[in-house]
Amino acid sequence: MTALENNPNLKELRLSYIELYGELMDIMINSLAKINSITSLQFLSCKIENDSLIKFSEKLISNKNYLNLNLSRNNFNGIGLKSLFENILILDSIETLNLTYFSCNEESIELLSDFLSYTNRLKELIFNNNFMLYSGLKILLKRLNENNSLKSLHLMDNGIDFTCIPDLVDILKTNKSLQSINLALNRIYSCNLKSFEDLFKYNPNIINVDLSCTSIDIYDFFKLDEEVRQKIIF
Repeated sequence: MTALENNPNLKELRLSYIELYGELMDIMINSLAKINSITSLQFLSCKIENDSLIKFSEKLISNKNYLNLNLSRNNFNGIGLKSLFENILILDSIETLNLTYFSCNEESIELLSDFLSYTNRLKELIFNNNFMLYSGLKILLKRLNENNSLKSLHLMDNGIDFTCIPDLVDILKTNKSLQSINLALNRIYSCNLKSFEDLFKYNPNIINVDLSCTSIDIYDFFKLDEEVRQKIIF
């Protein structure tokens, strides 16, 4: 990790497909603590488990410049996430958080829901490929509208099906901050298009909904008013 310490102006660190646990994680944490210039961190598929995430989270607050954090495809869950969210709130600088495809369960989503209700800094949450289903989506939505900072929410490929959409849209209708939501690769059908029409009518702040790679019929999509179509990625 000497190369890190010898680069005091480093802005972005991207690590992928290495094993960050035990002594190696300790070395990484100590090296990061010596660099205050980094604003973006990526630990993609680094086999980070709860113990390592807790160690990392406790040191996270040493750098107030962190803006973007990508922890996709790792092996942590409840206790690790609890530490992460607590320290992100103390840090109060993270604007983009990527938690794609980790060891997600309902406890993890409950912790995320609580975190969203407290943070006033986070602008983008990427929570793709976590197979949250309807039960997980309901937990996430429970406190979503208590958040006033989130602009973009990514829920791609989460096992969300057409029966969830009315509840989701009802929450989004009164949301004050969101502008964009990604629902690509979920089981959404043409019967849900009316719900999204209503969403754009009641909440003009939402300017973009990604419905690509869903089960919506192309002919039904083109029956929508042009103004509605322009807000949907299809």
